Amino acid sequence: MLGLRILHFEEPEFPAELRQIPDPPVALYLRGELPPAPRLAIVGARRATSRGRAAARQLAAHAAAAGVGIVSGLAYGIDAAAHQGCLDVAGRSAAIFASGLDLPSPSGNLSLAEAILRTRGGWLSEYPPGETALPYRFPERNRLISGMSDAVLVIEAHAASGTLWTVRHALDQGRDVLVVPGAFGSEASLGSNRLIRDGAIPIVEPGDLLAWLGRPSAPAPPAPEEPLEPDAVRILGWLADQPLDADTLARRLNCSHARLSTLLLDLELRGQLRQQGTSVTRVPPGPVRSAR
Repeated sequence: MLGLRILHFEEPEFPAELRQIPDPPVALYLRGELPPAPRLAIVGARRATSRGRAAARQLAAHAAAAGVGIVSGLAYGIDAAAHQGCLDVAGRSAAIFASGLDLPSPSGNLSLAEAILRTRGGWLSEYPPGETALPYRFPERNRLISGMSDAVLVIEAHAASGTLWTVRHALDQGRDVLVVPGAFGSEASLGSNRLIRDGAIPIVEPGDLLAWLGRPSAPAPPAPEEPLEPDAVRILGWLADQPLDADTLARRLNCSHARLSTLLLDLELRGQLRQQGTSVTRVPPGPVRSAR
């Protein structure tokens, strides 16, 4: 009924890359089709910033437009943005589940998962139908995300992020780890920035990624600009009449300076404010859309 196929270890359709990892699955459940190699895993924070989600979507679109398959875990945040970026250019991606394929998780991304199937992508799991996504299964699932990919691209990871499990698996499997640098002091990128310090390959623009993948640049649409977070809309409102300093904004938002720095950087990248020392000034605004 679900259109599942079981791929046994000895069968030709079983991903050859997964035969080589330290703890390979004995069988896999597949719905749809797996994108052919080369494949790039894109992983990162569930509680991602708008900047991180935009980077994931844009880089996935550029890679997919150049013929690279995208692999991720369908989670909220960076995973979902990567799958969506692939869909933006009608690319092919694989969503790796920590549950049976009859129980897609999270349920809020079901429409995204179905779109993956419509573009000749696939769902993959080592767990049979009826198995739920228990906590210990996510690190197990992550070894498949890295194992079937040529490299792992990390976009935003907190200091204790589950994304770092995927990185550990990637290193054990001999895969390269690529990282998009985050803003200085950003809690959302503390773990990923440390990976760069420890030797991961920094990716600062799409050309870096395509060069590493050995792919020529290919046209890919820019990711649609995401709506502003409610806190960012508040900042723009407070700056409408006069400049304010960062301390005042942090007090009004009741947030840390690291959180404020992330919000201000996003607004500055959008061209909606300027920072001069500790003073923050609003640029004459265009239309502002609030996130719902």
